[in-house]
Amino acid sequence: MNKNEPKYHKLIQYLRNNLEEEAHSGLIIHLNKKGIINKIGEDNYYKFFHRSCMKPLQIAPLIDMGLDKKYNLTDEEIAVCAASHCGDIIHQKAVLSVLNKADFNEKDLLCPPIEPLSDKEKKRLIINKLPISKIHNNCSGKHAAMLLICKEM
Repeated sequence: MNKNEPKYHKLIQYLRNNLEEEAHSGLIIHLNKKGIINKIGEDNYYKFFHRSCMKPLQIAPLIDMGLDKKYNLTDEEIAVCAASHCGDIIHQKAVLSVLNKADFNEKDLLCPPIEPLSDKEKKRLIINKLPISKIHNNCSGKHAAMLLICKEM
C-alpha cells in the first residue's frame, strides 16, 4: 500500500462454521448534519470511479415517479436496475421482465452486447453456440430502468 492509498476497514464479514468465507472492505465516510461529506477514510484522500456506485442514484427517479408501482416491479427487478449484474439467466429474465412490462424489448436497449461476467453463462453460450446479447451487459438493468423513466417523461 502506497502512502496515497486509503486505509480500508473490514465493514462486513460472513462466517461459515466460524471461518471467514467472505469479507467486504471499504471506507468510513463522515457526514455533517446537512449530509455534506466532512471526511472520507483516514486522511480524506480517496479517488474512485462513480460508474456502478451511481446506479441507485440514477434510477432514483424511477421510484420517485412511482414507476415501480405503475409497472409492478418486483424487488428483484428493482435490484437488477440499481446494480451491476453478471449476466446469469436470473439477471437476463429480470431485465427482460422490466422491459416487457413497459412494452420494450432487448432491441430498445442502447447498451452494447458484452460478454457476461458469469463464467457459467459464458460456458452456456459457447456450448450452445449462442450469441452474446445486450442483456448480458452488466448495465442492462439500469438501461431498462432509464427506458421506463424516459417513456414516462
